[in-house]
Amino acid sequence: MNIQQVKHIIHWCAAFHDSLGQQYRKLAQDASDPRLKMTLDYLAQHEHEMQSGLNRFLETAPADVLNTYFRQVPNLEQPAVLESLRSCLCCASIDDAERADAEFHAHLRSMYQQLADLSETGPVLELFESLARNEDEETRRVARAIASSSTL
Repeated sequence: MNIQQVKHIIHWCAAFHDSLGQQYRKLAQDASDPRLKMTLDYLAQHEHEMQSGLNRFLETAPADVLNTYFRQVPNLEQPAVLESLRSCLCCASIDDAERADAEFHAHLRSMYQQLADLSETGPVLELFESLARNEDEETRRVARAIASSSTL
């Protein structure tokens, strides 16, 4: 992925959440186990919420933050890893779905932290640290929701 500005990574992440959500939705349609279907539908909705949040940020964030260039273009391995994981996503059980979702969020968190470490301005550093923390919070929220079928 060619990342030169902050907005490039945010656009890519929003598109990734969208494609992952669509994939969860398709898996839910094909699932025969009602609880697995419910879990995958929940994950699809969660990814839609993540995408919407990033899109809102793109619409409301200060232009100077979005247009910030990285002095050294980061060499991020996570986008290729995430796309590879997404392309072979198979959720035969609720545990599979939960593990896959946790792995996606761990890679996104790692990428955000790497970008925070490369950030040279306070607002960009704060943005990527906030996104990394958000991935941790979302992973915990999803795990709690899956564990408690009453919230799905």
